[in-house]
Amino acid sequence: MTTGFRITSGIFALLSGILWHFDYPRLFLFFTVIAILLLFVSLFTHRDETKKAEINADTPVPTMEPDPLIVSKLSHPALRERDHRISVLGCTIFNKSRQKGVTTKVNAYDKRDNLMNITWSNKIDDFGNPINPCELIGIIDKESLFVRANDGKKIEFCKLEIIHSFSDTPLTVTFDEYADGWKLS
Repeated sequence: MTTGFRITSGIFALLSGILWHFDYPRLFLFFTVIAILLLFVSLFTHRDETKKAEINADTPVPTMEPDPLIVSKLSHPALRERDHRISVLGCTIFNKSRQKGVTTKVNAYDKRDNLMNITWSNKIDDFGNPINPCELIGIIDKESLFVRANDGKKIEFCKLEIIHSFSDTPLTVTFDEYADGWKLS
């Protein structure tokens, strides 16, 4: 916008010079006054534009926030019946956001990336059976997550995908009993 005022002012100054040359004093005075006014307008718009640019430069640029949910390592929970714990995995999901998060779905995969048949919940009984399985889990501060293999076999490896309301990208945590115990990605 400032450049437009400067160009227009230059044109009016050029016209006033031409009129001065051909001895038209009234038109010369008129075009000179308009050229000076346009220069003042360009000066003030330039100051406004630079102030806006400085304000915008001071405003922090929004960055990608890390996922507000954090998952602890997966492990076999302690149960009253020790043999039942081999088919159950548990972890804790922490919510760093002020908003309530919701776990909408949990997928479990074996070592060959085949989908495992599981039941999941935030509570289990003394035998490792999920209470109110496969329901939405609301996470305000922290919440437990338990996964039970429906076939009752021992879980030696499991990759969990926790699908939640904060992102389209699921949280992924891996349990490997014979490696380092867990991996978070």
